[in-house]
Amino acid sequence: MSLLASGTIATRDQVRRERIAAPPKSVCVLLPVWGREYIRQFLNYSLPTLLAPGNIPALAATLPCRFVAMTRTSDAHWLRQHSAWRRLSSYCSVDLLYIDDLITVGNHSTTITLAFQRAVMATGHEKCDTCFFFLVSDYIVADGSLAAVLRRMQAGASAVQTTNLQCIDDALDGLFARFLPAEGAEAGDLDDLWSHGGNPVAIFRPRELVSLALDHLHPAMLANTMDFPACHNSHTNRLFWQAGRKALVGRYFLMHMLCIRPETDTFTIGASCDYSFIPEMCPSGNVEAITDSDEYLAVEGQPRGHEWGFLRPGPLTAEGLVSSLEEWTTAHHRANLQHTVIFHAGDLDSAVAEARSRSDKFVADVIRRLSSTPTPHRDHPYWRGAIAAHRRDTGQTLDDDDWAALRAASGRASRGRLVDMFTDFQTWLVGHPLEYRPWQPRWPDFVDVVDRIRTLHASSGRMLVVTADPIDLANWRSQFTPTPHIVALDFLARPNDVPRPTNPSGFSVALVLLDAESLTRAEHLPRRLLPMLTACASVIVVIANPRQRRLRRFNQDLCEHVTRLFDIRLRTVAVHYVPVSRSRAIVQRAMASFARRAVRHPLAQGLPGLVAGSLLALVSRLLNRRARASDARVTVPPRCSSVAIEFRVDGANPEGTGSPSPAKM
Repeated sequence: MSLLASGTIATRDQVRRERIAAPPKSVCVLLPVWGREYIRQFLNYSLPTLLAPGNIPALAATLPCRFVAMTRTSDAHWLRQHSAWRRLSSYCSVDLLYIDDLITVGNHSTTITLAFQRAVMATGHEKCDTCFFFLVSDYIVADGSLAAVLRRMQAGASAVQTTNLQCIDDALDGLFARFLPAEGAEAGDLDDLWSHGGNPVAIFRPRELVSLALDHLHPAMLANTMDFPACHNSHTNRLFWQAGRKALVGRYFLMHMLCIRPETDTFTIGASCDYSFIPEMCPSGNVEAITDSDEYLAVEGQPRGHEWGFLRPGPLTAEGLVSSLEEWTTAHHRANLQHTVIFHAGDLDSAVAEARSRSDKFVADVIRRLSSTPTPHRDHPYWRGAIAAHRRDTGQTLDDDDWAALRAASGRASRGRLVDMFTDFQTWLVGHPLEYRPWQPRWPDFVDVVDRIRTLHASSGRMLVVTADPIDLANWRSQFTPTPHIVALDFLARPNDVPRPTNPSGFSVALVLLDAESLTRAEHLPRRLLPMLTACASVIVVIANPRQRRLRRFNQDLCEHVTRLFDIRLRTVAVHYVPVSRSRAIVQRAMASFARRAVRHPLAQGLPGLVAGSLLALVSRLLNRRARASDARVTVPPRCSSVAIEFRVDGANPEGTGSPSPAKM
């Protein structure tokens, strides 16, 4: 019986011998891509390089090959109609795997990881005989790169890791200009060229691509270059040293798991793919890294502003680097440092040897400073936050661990004893979102809404809450039994396929929290919300002006955009405006300012903030009482801090009125 099939823990040498005796039987190329711009970039730049003779054609000529693109249902036609896609299908079988349920906004790494995992598991019992190539849609790949990877797999490796260079994306236009007509059409015309008769194959030699990248290095790469001390990346996962004019030496913590032939068909994914796939799928460590750009090279084009938020002035020091690495590096990441990657546009020379020596010295200093205990790849803290955010953004139910992970990921976990004390005191003093104290300036906006929600929830018990920031409502939701199901606004406000209800019987109460900005994105909200509700369900939408600025403009914004909430299946039952005076708005901004300063600087600003906040709270209480008393007399105030609208599904109106009422809820 095979060591791999028996579940025996095998050494690297044992696995290698067995793999040589039983080479892989097939190749499966996996590539996730969605969104018009990303698909266009893939079809015009990346796929033509994958069609070079030494890439996918070489894979297909060696073993049975299948290419699987993971995409949105609505994006599939962009792929099918392109000549590069049709050319691809002439080399191997091509399939589309739809991942609409996995796609969220701003959490691409999690979507990609889950999509890769789904595709691998769908292979079934053949997965341990298949070489999976995990590609990304924006890589420009040198000719012969994929063939080189497959040769290593056939020679006994269980996985091959690679690296890439980043350049400014504008440089790609010049690189592909050679394929345009001689009369000099612009690079943007690649769309027409490939789609209407142009040969969609782009062949680039490795040294040609290295030369391009060195001439147009991305700022994020320069910030990781030890010879450029003007700035550094505060959260880097790679380091570089110049080696003359035609070479760069790199040391990587994070390497791309380009190809894996799983050693086991049971594995746990507890981190993103470049953290967990290799240690989970190849537990023996039978893994190779390609370290010479002549053998494998991929260049990634990124906008100039990519990762600008991580750039800091001054040089990167070993001490500064270690403080970041301690937070996230696993044992596998630290092992990657042993590889010295050389990118060169010419022959290797003494400058490369000298740069390698400098890199060895710096890396040795970093390793010496690192603690002896790396972060486990399973249940990695970054993954806990990412997967909790993914569950939130896809409308899934979150448990207590998910909420804790979201608070930690957003910086709302413990920030030190003194800061936590002030934060807890502030929450006790003014309340938490929706459950505000009578002196908190937001109290008039939500006191009647919350009372109405409690009444509706008590009679139904099934409530859905839609909000831009679900973490804010973690404490509030815990007061209800059963607890409300909270989904992110972005999940319901974008024009994707209509989601299926998480509650099989639907929700009978829905609370939707918006501000003027999110109201402009709520055009698809009713259509996506209604399938999650029962017949005759109540929907309360609160639109607030959280910063109390541009008071008159807020009313105008409501008039311009509130019609986005209209749907023929919803009847408006009540509309409730809350007026705001300039005094109340000024007090709210002042209280918020003192609270922020007290939390950020508790020693210096804590006591002044407490004194000033207490005086402002007294004034705010009087203004809140006046606002609540006056809104009974004013139908539509000239300035309002919020408006709450109650709808009823399917036109049912239990009050028996034929038109909406401006009265309180």
